[in-house]
Amino acid sequence: MIYEDGKPLGPAHSTPHDTIATLGHGRFSHWMGNYPVFVFSSSDNTNPETNGRDYWAVLPPPPHGSGIPPDVKGEKHLLVRPFARYPGSTFGAIAKDKWFADVADIPGKLDTRSPIVIYENGKPLGPAHSTPHDTIATLGHGRFSHWKAPGSSIVVFSSSDNTDPESNGRDYWAIKPE
Repeated sequence: MIYEDGKPLGPAHSTPHDTIATLGHGRFSHWMGNYPVFVFSSSDNTNPETNGRDYWAVLPPPPHGSGIPPDVKGEKHLLVRPFARYPGSTFGAIAKDKWFADVADIPGKLDTRSPIVIYENGKPLGPAHSTPHDTIATLGHGRFSHWKAPGSSIVVFSSSDNTDPESNGRDYWAIKPE
């Protein structure tokens, strides 16, 4: 959200961007080209550089689920937002794993299998061990992989219904079953 002197501007996500310049009146967009930019207009179409008003951008609070862990036995950890987006996917996400690196799948070793299960709002996702990871990003529907990365481990996953895990309001849990 972009604010002008404490009041929210909008409508947001205005495209094409020339409508921000031609129609104005607070329209804005946060755009990722070669680098992220904010394209916006003032509420009264005066020049934001000279109208004397303050402008700032604020991240909305991330949506979250209930925070209630799944009712299964084992070590449980909530995957923490923000998730990294899997390149080129609207529903593939990458979460840091700070707990289970010792059991993560190791690239190139077919005899290792992570026991970690990813849960979405109390329901297990799967299939697990989905590789190549592009299948998680292109097919989705709950596919995931717990993977050893240089110096750490990660979970590459998709939501059960191919909505964006970053904004769909669901909790995602990594669980090492007993």
